[in-house]
Amino acid sequence: MRVLLAGNTGYLTKKMIGELFPKCDVLIIGDPLVETSFDKKITAISKNYEQLTDIVELQYFDKIVYFSAFLTFTGRVQHEVEEMSSLLEYCEQNKETQLLYITKPSTLGKDKRNEELILRQLADLCAYYATEKGVDVKVIKSPFLYSAEKSNDFLYKLFQSAAAQKSFRIAASRRQSLSFIAPEDLCKLIRKVCDSWEKGFEILNIPQQNELDWDQLEDEIPQSKLIFTEDSTTATKLEQLTDSQLGDRYNWKQEIKLNEKLPELYRKYRKNISSVGAWERINNILFKKHHKLIAVLEVLAAFGICILLNKLASNNSEFKLIDIKLLYVVIVGTIYGIDLGLVAAGLASGLLVYSFVISGTNWLMLFYDPSNWLPFIGYFIIGAICGYLQNKNKDRLNFWEKENKLVQEKYSFVQQLYGEELRETKELRKQILGSKNSFGKIFEVTQKLDSVEPSQIFNKAIKVLEELLENKTISIYKVEKNEAFARLQVASSAILKEQPFSLALADYGEIIATVKRGEVWVNNNLDKRFPMYVTGISQDARLLLLITVSHVDYTQMTLYYQNLFKVLCGLVQSAVLKALFYKETVYNKLHYEQTKILKEQAFINELKIAKKSKEEQNSLYELLKIDVKNMTELKTAYSKLEGLIRENDLFGIFDDGSFYLLLTQISPKNVPLVLQRFSKAGVKSQVVSENEEEKLCGL
Repeated sequence: MRVLLAGNTGYLTKKMIGELFPKCDVLIIGDPLVETSFDKKITAISKNYEQLTDIVELQYFDKIVYFSAFLTFTGRVQHEVEEMSSLLEYCEQNKETQLLYITKPSTLGKDKRNEELILRQLADLCAYYATEKGVDVKVIKSPFLYSAEKSNDFLYKLFQSAAAQKSFRIAASRRQSLSFIAPEDLCKLIRKVCDSWEKGFEILNIPQQNELDWDQLEDEIPQSKLIFTEDSTTATKLEQLTDSQLGDRYNWKQEIKLNEKLPELYRKYRKNISSVGAWERINNILFKKHHKLIAVLEVLAAFGICILLNKLASNNSEFKLIDIKLLYVVIVGTIYGIDLGLVAAGLASGLLVYSFVISGTNWLMLFYDPSNWLPFIGYFIIGAICGYLQNKNKDRLNFWEKENKLVQEKYSFVQQLYGEELRETKELRKQILGSKNSFGKIFEVTQKLDSVEPSQIFNKAIKVLEELLENKTISIYKVEKNEAFARLQVASSAILKEQPFSLALADYGEIIATVKRGEVWVNNNLDKRFPMYVTGISQDARLLLLITVSHVDYTQMTLYYQNLFKVLCGLVQSAVLKALFYKETVYNKLHYEQTKILKEQAFINELKIAKKSKEEQNSLYELLKIDVKNMTELKTAYSKLEGLIRENDLFGIFDDGSFYLLLTQISPKNVPLVLQRFSKAGVKSQVVSENEEEKLCGL
């Protein structure tokens, strides 16, 4: 199993990861303190959010755990929304991948700070992808994490200030309760959640109980000087969470208490900083930033020592055999390279001239006697040779560093090829499984469409087509007998509001001609007036239904997709024709005196189907009650309304003489116009309330 740990991963240790996901390939992306370990199957990469997206696209993961930057008290959030969006989109494409997002609780009140807005946006983003896109995501709301080793952690900075005996400013009130949780405890909970994972969106709350005692902190660490920047009235209060299911369901509780562990953490911190020598700290702070200036100062300091030693050697016969100036040139050239080696040769030459002058030799005579030139030439040759050798070694080192970088780039390229190969393998595996299970899928679709109610078949057909076509823009229209209009029966919830309720077939001449031939019409010209795919269902050369796909991705404009659409619509056709044949057979049993008026039970069945479809946001309807007192008024109202309604609207008569009209695919804002039209025709009607509808349906 492959696991991705991303985000604020600096609290994780190699031991925690081993206990959290044993025998798993773990990739850590973020700010990991853990180093790559091939024997432990751990790969650690420090990447930005753009590179995170690339890595996720190239590799497949079974589980993704994202640690929010909010888990660090006063931590700064950067690119977390972008990273979470990328991971959620990845999980949308790979439905089997499980995503666990760990963040902090919300603040109480109407907190409009940028950080709080981001926190709420991320929570809404997870809920949206879980409910609308079907992503398998869970959210854990946790107290703050703490560490004595992570440099940007609140506790580490507090210990650092205490060790330096400096004041430490805390963005909180002394009376404010800040809850913390040990990373070890959180990892145990993550493991239990992953081991007993149940599909679906869920929010788990860790109780805010392990609160930091400020008074105890000052007692345990006397060097600490705390300054609280907020008073108790303006301090931000976090949501106090209690969740008993963590103990009952997962058998988990916080075992490590921060207040008890505080002295041990501080001693550990002091031990870590004492192991770093003073010279190393000075070198990190000063020398690495100004290494060129330091090198020049070192050469000048060495020249001062050279002058001193040269003066001592001139008065001592034992040291006269040693040329201090030549030794100085060799050392500088060997350490600093050819540039400073020649500078050292020039300084040594100047010191030699000074030695000749103070010994009584006229400096002009130095240039007239060629034998005096040899020391000067020797200094510059030695300085150049030693500097050249040092530069050569440095260039060789740079060369190998470039070679190493080139090898790393080649490795990244190979890793990319591996990712592409893995993705292709996954696609082929899906195709193979799809091929093996094709008969099973056909049987499953046939079972789902097995019904004697055409309206129920329409509702199920939308779900089947959405699932197998991987498209949320499906519509089904019923064609009137005169083939003048097509009335919308059901549509995908994503496009229900934008779909026209009626289509004038005179404007769809080319499309109708194509679908009547039993073919799929494809919008190759990308005409915005028409859907991308249209096919029809016919019986005895008469067009009954139109099935449309309004929008498709460019990858779905293929012959394979067109054929898949045709096959699925063929299965829908078989189910619809079977249901229509049944309806014709039992027509007299379902209708009143060979009219279009449905009897009570048949009308209630249609109302239940319409109600369920409306709840699933696949269709709209309104139920009207027609005011009639006897059968004479009923027949009169029916004769008047028959010419005012559409073919897909349904009449119903109950055993008590009540007369109802089910208006399909009508917006509530258009109902007053319908009532007004009926009133002009001399028919009184009223909208049935939702409570009365439920009574009619027996709910």
